[in-house]
Amino acid sequence: SCLTLCEIENLLAILKRRWWKYMILGMIDIEANYLVIKAYQYTTLTSVQLLDCFVIPVVLLLSWFFLLVRYKVVHFVGVGVCLLGMGCMVGADVLVGRQQGLGDNKLLGDLLVLAGATLYGISNVCEEFIVKNLSRVEFLGMMGLFGSFFSGIQLAIMEHKQLLRVQWDWQIGLLYVGFSACMFGLYSFMPVVMKRTSATAVNLSLLTADLYSLFCGLFLFQYKVRLVSWSRWAGSVCSAALTELGVKPGGHHDRLPGAVCGDGALLSGTSADRDSDRGPLP
Repeated sequence: SCLTLCEIENLLAILKRRWWKYMILGMIDIEANYLVIKAYQYTTLTSVQLLDCFVIPVVLLLSWFFLLVRYKVVHFVGVGVCLLGMGCMVGADVLVGRQQGLGDNKLLGDLLVLAGATLYGISNVCEEFIVKNLSRVEFLGMMGLFGSFFSGIQLAIMEHKQLLRVQWDWQIGLLYVGFSACMFGLYSFMPVVMKRTSATAVNLSLLTADLYSLFCGLFLFQYKVRLVSWSRWAGSVCSAALTELGVKPGGHHDRLPGAVCGDGALLSGTSADRDSDRGPLP
């Protein structure tokens, strides 16, 4: 009971000091997921997955300004390739959509993906800072608390009619369970990997999902993948390879004094000896 009391006191102390920060971060993460999932109603699986790599330039930019990470020229070349490929993908979607009478819908879907990827980038950089300076347990606990609360409110306000229209059966239920299990695994393991590497390295690794989604679109949904999609995927691979060239072993980049270090300390003129494996900090 004493241990439980201490844990409750730690939780209350965290909420008292940083509740509004976790509330904002939770809402950002919720809307990132919502926008990307909503985009599937308007555009294709392959377009969503390929455009989602916009998170990489967002993470690089935010890491430069807020985590004081310094990149090499090759990283910016990789970002340029990524942005060029995204422009080609959006343009192709609009042109093909107009031919099929769906131009506005496809463009809306692409814009939703880009907005969601931007919010993902913000969330990932904040996550890197928290897990390297505070605690993985604290991050997961606070994100679960505020994320569940606000996603429940948003579901009740915006999606309750759509939820009532769902024709529930075991197949639909299995899909929901599978999706929830995948998201649980992603959110559970990402802080562990990000603690050892960085938000940039994690998102570069997640680019492998583009290939899987491409094959799923081909074999499960019988998509006719255009040449621009293959070119866009090749661009994603090249962008990832170029950006990865300057990454040191362990996924770390050069950082300025005062930056978040790979060992979890925040060096700002004084030595910080906090370890994220100790659990939530008061």
